[in-house]
Amino acid sequence: MTAPVREAIRFATVGALQNGLNVAVFALATAVGVQYRVAAVLAGLVALVASFLLNRQWTFTSRTAPIHHQGLRYLIVFASAVALGVVLLTFFVEVVGLPEVLAQVAAILVVAPVSFLVQRSWVFRAPQRSAAPRG
Repeated sequence: MTAPVREAIRFATVGALQNGLNVAVFALATAVGVQYRVAAVLAGLVALVASFLLNRQWTFTSRTAPIHHQGLRYLIVFASAVALGVVLLTFFVEVVGLPEVLAQVAAILVVAPVSFLVQRSWVFRAPQRSAAPRG
């Protein structure tokens, strides 16, 4: 199995875990009386941190960049993916006429591969090898 295929499979696995964790934290928080909007933010933050750490340590194993650099880049990509997902969700519901859940799935199917490529090439990119001779 090639590295990009292995990374894509791991990325999908982390995505499933991230979304499961998000829902679990949301459900737990609301069950103990946390207001649902606050619970959504809390669940999103927990999922964000967990997915960053899993992607950094397991999906994309090049950990040569400082964690704070990768963390900032990951936050930018994550926020951009959410924003793009909302735009696509709105388009699929309002323009295409898809039911909301199907529209959300369609938006994820568009956003996830783009997010994977950006994370692979920018957030967790492999270190550049110098072509210059060492001497």
